[in-house]
Amino acid sequence: MFGNFGDMAKLMALAKDLPGKMKQIRAELAESVYEATSPCGAVTAAVSGDLSVKKIEFNATPTPGAVEAAVNAAIIAAKAGIQEKMREASGGLDLPNIF
Repeated sequence: MFGNFGDMAKLMALAKDLPGKMKQIRAELAESVYEATSPCGAVTAAVSGDLSVKKIEFNATPTPGAVEAAVNAAIIAAKAGIQEKMREASGGLDLPNIF
Protein backbone atom coordinates (compact mmCIF):
# COMPACT_ATOMS: atom_id res chain seq x y z
CA MET A 1 0.00 0.00 0.00
CA PHE A 2 2.75 2.48 0.90
CA GLY A 3 5.22 1.25 -1.72
CA ASN A 4 4.06 3.80 -4.29
CA PHE A 5 4.97 6.83 -2.16
CA GLY A 6 8.59 6.57 -3.29
CA ASP A 7 7.48 6.72 -6.91
CA MET A 8 5.18 9.63 -6.11
CA ALA A 9 8.04 11.56 -4.48
CA LYS A 10 10.21 10.91 -7.53
CA LEU A 11 7.42 12.12 -9.80
CA MET A 12 6.91 15.29 -7.75
CA ALA A 13 10.63 16.09 -7.84
CA LEU A 14 10.65 15.47 -11.58
CA ALA A 15 7.66 17.77 -12.09
CA LYS A 16 9.51 20.55 -10.25
CA ASP A 17 12.67 20.22 -12.37
CA LEU A 18 11.05 19.40 -15.70
CA PRO A 19 10.34 22.93 -17.05
CA GLY A 20 14.01 23.90 -16.86
CA LYS A 21 15.10 20.58 -18.30
CA MET A 22 12.60 20.89 -21.15
CA LYS A 23 14.06 24.22 -22.24
CA GLN A 24 17.55 22.71 -22.28
CA ILE A 25 16.36 19.57 -24.10
CA ARG A 26 14.60 21.62 -26.80
CA ALA A 27 17.80 23.59 -27.40
CA GLU A 28 19.87 20.41 -27.59
CA LEU A 29 17.40 18.74 -29.93
CA ALA A 30 17.35 21.75 -32.26
CA GLU A 31 21.12 21.28 -32.63
CA SER A 32 20.95 17.50 -33.06
CA VAL A 33 20.86 16.10 -36.59
CA TYR A 34 19.61 12.64 -37.55
CA GLU A 35 20.46 11.22 -40.98
CA ALA A 36 19.03 8.35 -42.95
CA THR A 37 19.52 7.00 -46.45
CA SER A 38 16.85 5.56 -48.71
CA PRO A 39 16.91 1.78 -49.15
CA CYS A 40 18.24 2.17 -52.70
CA GLY A 41 21.04 4.44 -51.40
CA ALA A 42 20.18 7.25 -53.80
CA VAL A 43 18.97 9.81 -51.26
CA THR A 44 20.22 10.88 -47.84
CA ALA A 45 18.09 13.11 -45.65
CA ALA A 46 18.96 14.97 -42.46
CA VAL A 47 16.35 16.06 -39.92
CA SER A 48 16.94 18.04 -36.74
CA GLY A 49 15.63 17.02 -33.34
CA ASP A 50 12.86 19.58 -33.71
CA LEU A 51 11.83 17.65 -36.86
CA SER A 52 12.95 20.28 -39.38
CA VAL A 53 14.40 18.94 -42.62
CA LYS A 54 17.99 20.19 -42.78
CA LYS A 55 19.34 18.49 -45.89
CA ILE A 56 18.36 16.26 -48.77
CA GLU A 57 21.30 14.92 -50.73
CA PHE A 58 21.14 12.94 -53.94
CA ASN A 59 23.84 10.28 -54.18
CA ALA A 60 22.48 8.89 -57.48
CA THR A 61 19.37 9.14 -59.57
CA PRO A 62 16.59 8.43 -57.08
CA THR A 63 14.02 5.75 -57.62
CA PRO A 64 10.36 6.64 -57.07
CA GLY A 65 9.72 7.12 -53.37
CA ALA A 66 13.40 7.40 -52.44
CA VAL A 67 13.11 10.97 -51.12
CA GLU A 68 10.09 10.10 -49.01
CA ALA A 69 11.78 6.96 -47.69
CA ALA A 70 14.92 8.85 -46.67
CA VAL A 71 13.01 11.71 -45.01
CA ASN A 72 10.65 9.36 -43.20
CA ALA A 73 13.55 7.25 -41.94
CA ALA A 74 15.34 10.38 -40.69
CA ILE A 75 12.16 11.50 -38.90
CA ILE A 76 11.85 8.08 -37.25
CA ALA A 77 15.48 8.36 -36.10
CA ALA A 78 14.84 11.87 -34.75
CA LYS A 79 11.76 10.71 -32.85
CA ALA A 80 13.78 7.89 -31.30
CA GLY A 81 16.40 10.46 -30.27
CA ILE A 82 13.70 12.64 -28.74
CA GLN A 83 12.33 9.66 -26.76
CA GLU A 84 15.79 8.84 -25.47
CA LYS A 85 16.42 12.44 -24.36
CA MET A 86 13.06 12.49 -22.59
CA ARG A 87 13.76 9.16 -20.90
CA GLU A 88 17.09 10.52 -19.64
CA ALA A 89 15.50 13.76 -18.41
CA SER A 90 12.69 11.92 -16.64
CA GLY A 91 14.96 9.51 -14.83
CA GLY A 92 13.71 6.58 -16.87
CA LEU A 93 9.99 7.37 -16.85
CA ASP A 94 8.28 7.08 -20.19
CA LEU A 95 6.65 10.43 -21.03
CA PRO A 96 5.01 9.91 -24.42
CA ASN A 97 3.89 12.83 -26.61
CA ILE A 98 5.37 15.53 -24.42
CA PHE A 99 6.77 17.35 -27.46
